[in-house]
Amino acid sequence: MILDLRKGQLDERWGNLIGKTVSYTVSDYPDINVSAAVFTDRPTIETLTSIPLNVHSTNIKTIAAGERLVYSLRVAFKKLSDYYSTQLFKTEPVRSNIDFPFCNFYTIDEKKYYFAYERWEQERRKFMNKKRIYRAHMKDGHSQCVLVKFTRRYSVDAHRAASDANIAPELIAGNEVYDWYMAVMDDISETYVSADQLDIQTQRSMRGDITDAVKRLHERGFVHGDVRDVNVLIRRASADSHLPSVKLVDFDWGGAIGKMAYPSGINSREIRWPEGVVAGAEIKTKHDLEMVTKIGV
Repeated sequence: MILDLRKGQLDERWGNLIGKTVSYTVSDYPDINVSAAVFTDRPTIETLTSIPLNVHSTNIKTIAAGERLVYSLRVAFKKLSDYYSTQLFKTEPVRSNIDFPFCNFYTIDEKKYYFAYERWEQERRKFMNKKRIYRAHMKDGHSQCVLVKFTRRYSVDAHRAASDANIAPELIAGNEVYDWYMAVMDDISETYVSADQLDIQTQRSMRGDITDAVKRLHERGFVHGDVRDVNVLIRRASADSHLPSVKLVDFDWGGAIGKMAYPSGINSREIRWPEGVVAGAEIKTKHDLEMVTKIGV
């Protein structure tokens, strides 16, 4: 391992220390495995790649991948060694925001806009189980607050279409961060509340408005795919009555009508989906509309 931390040296001052582990497996099928380790409140280790060593000389693609791996490791080892040789013995924290993602900016037309994280939304919204949504404020001198969401799948086009139709929070930016999507949107929590936080009677009374919002999304050529109470925002009683009564959020499964399918990890044990909704099945407009009828049940 590239980092050899002395006993007692790993405390919260060194949160987000990044190390790489390289193992060489000796067996009938030898290979090189590369993993990354991050130390926060607990060690987290994930395999990055595995390169077999018993390939034929004509397997050019695998040989080239191995060459790239060796080169990348040489660069990474040098950079990590140089960086931590100056950081490990400092009395000041290396990094204080260990509870937040490393990416603290979004880009529009190649220009970077920086923000500062404030909190993880799950801490105050229990319904956001396992969702990586963070509240942040812009660092450009303005007081604008935004929500930053990281997800493996997201329809920027569907969200933007809904935002243009005024049935979703404004989508400020949709960027790819390595293999993740980062959606940055306006924080409208002061004027809207999640439908699941309202009483059953109020939820039922809003079905007509929710249906109208979903149909407007369909008219623009998109499906949502997950129209549940947790993904519907209702205008607060104290908000301006001229604002739309309903807004949709969470366009992870959304996309063009006829081209989207339900993910493999769909929760069919706790959620009552319409008939025909299974992993890999096409997301249909009728599914969205039927899900509205389940709000308030």
